[in-house]
Amino acid sequence: MSASRHRPFNFLFQSSGKLEIALGLRTGVLFAVPLIIGKFTTNSDLGLYIGLAGYPLVLADTGGLYTTRSRWMILITMAGVLSLFLGTLISHFFGLKIIFTFLWVFATGYLAVYGHPGVMAGIASALFFIFAIYLPSGDLWLASLRALAVIFGAMWAMFLCLGMWPLTPYQPLRQSVAGCYRAIANYIQDFRHNYFLENV
Repeated sequence: MSASRHRPFNFLFQSSGKLEIALGLRTGVLFAVPLIIGKFTTNSDLGLYIGLAGYPLVLADTGGLYTTRSRWMILITMAGVLSLFLGTLISHFFGLKIIFTFLWVFATGYLAVYGHPGVMAGIASALFFIFAIYLPSGDLWLASLRALAVIFGAMWAMFLCLGMWPLTPYQPLRQSVAGCYRAIANYIQDFRHNYFLENV
């Protein structure tokens, strides 16, 4: 019997693992930890909000450069905060809800031109806004608390996506791409070396 059967969770302690397992595990941890903390602090709703706030960031993380990923995560966070804050303030005005919902969803649809991260930013903005206008209405204080929950959720998601290497499912892909570039560079160096030797 192989050693991997004795240690089925051995992939957690390596820098790479199966993509599907890592993605599912990361999403599960995203929701589980805030819900458990919320349960023990008798504020399960806050834990749910934090998990929901981080979910679009996890879905938008498709690998790539850390700078690009972090920029899109910050943009999605800002869009979620603004959407939830504004939606909370106008949720008790029926006319404003109709007008702003149309304008908000119409505007966020344009983010799709920026690819998958843009789609997720648009979805997060629209869903947070619609979610806010159907929650109980509130003042600036309640709107600020809900926006703060989004920020905490985004920080938690960023930590999972950018900070915890066992939950980084795209690391094998990055290593493969880096290996391809190294192979191309080595080929060019060998070609130059052999070319100059033949023409000396």
